[in-house]
Amino acid sequence: MATLELQFNCLCLFVPDPAARVVHVLMPGTNGHEGHEHPRHVVRMLHHSFEGKTDEKEDRLYGRGMEGWALTLGPDNASADTSLLPPQGALPGGVLPDLSKITGRTLDPGLVGMNPGAGVAARITLRSGKVTRMASESTWAIGNDTIALAHQVTWRMWDVEPELKWEPLGGRPQTQTYPRPPLATLDELEPEDDLDYRLRIFHVTDDALPPRGGTLKPSEMRSHFRGFYPLLGVNDPVDELLPRILEKQIVEVNCTGGRAALPPTG
Repeated sequence: MATLELQFNCLCLFVPDPAARVVHVLMPGTNGHEGHEHPRHVVRMLHHSFEGKTDEKEDRLYGRGMEGWALTLGPDNASADTSLLPPQGALPGGVLPDLSKITGRTLDPGLVGMNPGAGVAARITLRSGKVTRMASESTWAIGNDTIALAHQVTWRMWDVEPELKWEPLGGRPQTQTYPRPPLATLDELEPEDDLDYRLRIFHVTDDALPPRGGTLKPSEMRSHFRGFYPLLGVNDPVDELLPRILEKQIVEVNCTGGRAALPPTG
């Protein structure tokens, strides 16, 4: 068993399932259609051992594509912390806005299954572990709530098998851009100094991958945030559902994460 830390960055939707004792992380599908309401995002796994290939003109790292794949981590009989809260005493950080609470809607359970349709580009299911840190850089208002939105969520697991379990979403790997999973086993990675392994997951626009970074104008972040709402059946969210930055002096931000609920069981 290995200790694995995952750093989720930007447009990731965390979906706790207390009944199953797991947390699903969905990367919403985006299409970049005319009007740029949902700018096209890419899902990339990054590790310092395979970050060597860069675009010299644009100074960006390619990472490894995750589109069309679902990854399950942790033992079958384990239990993930579905509270999505950092431990007591952790450094002050951000919060994942509860979009089900904001909209009064829950997710279709099919979105966390193997045939979610185009609304889900990739998924990671966490069967164990917990949030250890949430990072925020600014405070926003959504409706009547004031929230320090988290743009990075760190999740740590202590019981991960080296061999990774990938499954194709909707049977797409034979036709998608990435016909193979991005990483077969953690044994391929060079261990970290402070733990066994660390992977970074980015769901950002293609030109926002590290090392350049994914900073946006606050108005652009509002546009990117729209990408969450179709998963809740809200295809044209009103302005009140979109974040409004409160620190007017901040002119560059990262896109942020969110959370949503499944329908109650039983």
